[in-house]
Amino acid sequence: MVTGIQLILMRLLYIQKNSKLLAKLSYTSKGFLSVLLLMQFVGGCVSSYTKHNETFSAAYAKGESFYSDNLITYSVPNEYPQEGEPLFNIEINGKYTGVYSDFNAWKNWVSFGYFDFNPEKEVEIVITVAQPFKEYKLLPESNGIVSTRKGNTICFKLKQAGQFISLVLDDQYKGNTLHLFANPIDFHAPTASNDSLLYFGPGYHDLEKIYGIESLVLKDKNLYIAGGAVVNGTIRIDRSDGITVSGHGVLMKRKPNNLVLTANRSNNINIEGIIICSQRNPGWTVGFSESSDIRVSHAKVVSTRYASTDGFDFINSGNIHLSNVFIRACDDAIAIKGLFRGNPEDGLPNENMLFEHLQLWNDCNSTICLGAETRAKYYKNIHFRDIDVLFSYDDRDHHGKLDERSVMTICSLDATFFSNITFENIRVNRCERLICLTFKDNFWFGSIKGNQSVEGGIDHVTFRNISVASCGESLLANEILLNGWSKDGTPVKIINNITFNNVLREGILLTSENDAKFKTNNTQEETLVKNLIFIPGSSTNPLQ
Repeated sequence: MVTGIQLILMRLLYIQKNSKLLAKLSYTSKGFLSVLLLMQFVGGCVSSYTKHNETFSAAYAKGESFYSDNLITYSVPNEYPQEGEPLFNIEINGKYTGVYSDFNAWKNWVSFGYFDFNPEKEVEIVITVAQPFKEYKLLPESNGIVSTRKGNTICFKLKQAGQFISLVLDDQYKGNTLHLFANPIDFHAPTASNDSLLYFGPGYHDLEKIYGIESLVLKDKNLYIAGGAVVNGTIRIDRSDGITVSGHGVLMKRKPNNLVLTANRSNNINIEGIIICSQRNPGWTVGFSESSDIRVSHAKVVSTRYASTDGFDFINSGNIHLSNVFIRACDDAIAIKGLFRGNPEDGLPNENMLFEHLQLWNDCNSTICLGAETRAKYYKNIHFRDIDVLFSYDDRDHHGKLDERSVMTICSLDATFFSNITFENIRVNRCERLICLTFKDNFWFGSIKGNQSVEGGIDHVTFRNISVASCGESLLANEILLNGWSKDGTPVKIINNITFNNVLREGILLTSENDAKFKTNNTQEETLVKNLIFIPGSSTNPLQ
């Protein structure tokens, strides 16, 4: 505990260290400045230190169910299948919220917690960590959070609800991490089921035990999962129109196969606020197939088992809008696929999609991937903007050996056309390969076969205001790879009209294809990558 005397000594030490600067001030000014500095320090984290327990406690990790007009915290239901021992306490204004956990690809623990608060009221958050650590990061840096530390306790304040905060210790992105979701209180949340709504309140709900089936199909009812609730099972929306799945609780799935949440041949679907995780289920998390007019906002995905735990998959679909979404996946965070059973030109296209204000983390494969399966008539008008990529890694078991994985990927396994694709204001905190545009005829060591026997191409793709803070140490770190297609018996496929506008990697601007990390498969005999445009932009990071 920091005492008042210690605070005064800290301020005196500060004054002593800055004596040259303060010498020009009058005694009155010095005193006034010291008082201001003391008030600023006290106003930071010290007020919490006088009331909370600075020692980690496994009991506090369970959390408490607390409700008020300004703050709601939630305890973890006893039946939730935790992995490992708890590592974090999360305290908000003196109340503890529960911490959920699962393994990542390296058998370390990924934890997450959430709470709700009144957007008009500031909250103080104190995170106590069970393990020792030398340094920490609260990501993304674009949140602008200012924190202080005492021992193993980290303190900061939030004035804005709807934020996602990730804690990384000692720069170990493969290690034990914490994700925290700060929701605005839903003052109009339902409290019971009715004719048009299926409601799950706080507690653990196993769909198989309740209904005798693991998969619940929504036909004409909306679904609300309240804060404090955990629903175990699969939710399916099949050939429906106007279904909403919302709430602040958790939807999870323990058994393998099938997605946690899926919509098939459906329209006007809204997903809002919930947390979705493939807990112990190494498979895709959320998928939309042959559907249109999909809206996803303030949803969170935490699916960390190795592997194939894609975050969101969009399959032969259109008119998609994702906004203010967090995804932590152990495969593609976002994948846009074509899975039509036949020639791509006969399948539904993937078109008119906007992904904005996202936080993405992939422990495997690509952060954003258009492909690999691309049996769709075309991909067109697909835009990504204002995105924080917290961490991107290619593969646990084949690191540096795969040529179709990156932060921003177009991997055409089945010949089709891609046009009007933009990546704008993408802030990458840590990655391996940065960009990959490629055609292939097989995937994952030949286990998935492609087809390049018909026409295809990639045209008009723009990368604007891309910044990379740091990268890995492999040979593919920060690489930009563009491979067109030329093979006897199949049509040539060109990558054409690609713009790099203000692409900044670890302080170095990309200005030409002569960059050491810029690679194409052009040869003196054949040009498969054409019309590359480089717009340097500013020598400083425009995104900070």
